[in-house]
Amino acid sequence: MTKRRLWDYIFLLNSVSQKPIYEITTKQNFVDTFHNLFPDSELKINFESVEILSENLAKTLDFDKNQKYVVKPDMLFGGRGKLGLVKINISGDKVIQIIQELAQEIEIKNQKDKLNHWIVEKMLVNSGTEFYLNIQTSSLGDKISFSNLGGMEIENNWDKVIEIIASPLEKDYYKLQKLILQKLETTIKAENLDLVSVFITQSLQIFRENNYSYLEFNPFCLVEKQIYLLDAVARVDDQGSNWYGFEFPKSFGQQLITHEEKKVLELDAKSGSSLKLTMLNPDASIWCLLAGGGASVVFLDELVRKFEAHEIANYGEYSGNPNKEEVREYTKAILGLMLKSTTENLTLCIVGATANFTMIDVTFAGICEALEDYKLDLILRRVKILARRGGPNYQKGLETLKTKCDQLGLNNQIFGPELLYQDITTYL
Repeated sequence: MTKRRLWDYIFLLNSVSQKPIYEITTKQNFVDTFHNLFPDSELKINFESVEILSENLAKTLDFDKNQKYVVKPDMLFGGRGKLGLVKINISGDKVIQIIQELAQEIEIKNQKDKLNHWIVEKMLVNSGTEFYLNIQTSSLGDKISFSNLGGMEIENNWDKVIEIIASPLEKDYYKLQKLILQKLETTIKAENLDLVSVFITQSLQIFRENNYSYLEFNPFCLVEKQIYLLDAVARVDDQGSNWYGFEFPKSFGQQLITHEEKKVLELDAKSGSSLKLTMLNPDASIWCLLAGGGASVVFLDELVRKFEAHEIANYGEYSGNPNKEEVREYTKAILGLMLKSTTENLTLCIVGATANFTMIDVTFAGICEALEDYKLDLILRRVKILARRGGPNYQKGLETLKTKCDQLGLNNQIFGPELLYQDITTYL
């Protein structure tokens, strides 16, 4: 993995609060909400997808041998059709066999994983026109992209995509539907125009209702008054009330979540502050205990510029003025992972910018309590501490950390805001 690829990977994992969900979850969530919001809609959408895990194949019910199916992996990566992983026109008695044949480790963009999560659906015959629909949040509002040239070649026809920006303050959906209808009338057959504009408008309402940040159907089809969602991709705001406590799937190639990462997720869910942790390489030498969402990104970018990907152990951040106990438990999670590393010359980077309201003496008191809890292992492993922080009571916080490191005999270099942020990595 190159330095730039590492940063792209981290950004995708931690972009704001957006989390990807499985295709089958997207479809079921969308269809359920459709029925709740529009029970009298002239459009009809049914959810008939089947989820299969490779580990449960022996328990999977038989499919109708007289029915044709579509079989594909559902593991949060795109381009499945071009990769030859979408199998169509499969008879029911061959579905399990196809899954068994495909359930291998594959590599996509330098990421390896074993295919083990599947979605099986009845094959649609005589689907007619394949449409493309994408809705995503943007700085201007909710951006709607639509085309009547959906499917695998949508990128080759992007110049024909129609885009509409819907203000988040716009709640007059009848008015919005009329605007959409006007935009589409030159591209869609007259008999489909009203129904497609209705579906796009209803999709936007569902998008907002379910706290989606990204929703794509490529393609969807309209047969008479029945909507068929052939392929779906979605990301949601994990802070949305309807996703609270939802266990999001790991990205393709991402390591299984550790006990410590799960502990941080639980801390974050209970806290009014932000506490995030993602492992990258458990045997790396550089470990990050970072403060502030923006500052943590800047520091990690500096690390990526200077060091190789395999040298960086983790990414994460704490912010929003967490209390001492929360910071202590967050720090203990990182220390617990760090001390399992088989690498020598471990360094813990306790780094943040100049805080506006986070009390540095309080958060550093929590860090010092965690260091005390792990003191024997920290001394034995000769862990180095590199710190840089500013903000309310930062002098007291840095002094407390310096005293604790000296007491434990840990090699340490501790700075306040006088050290420029971009110069921190020169001490590693």
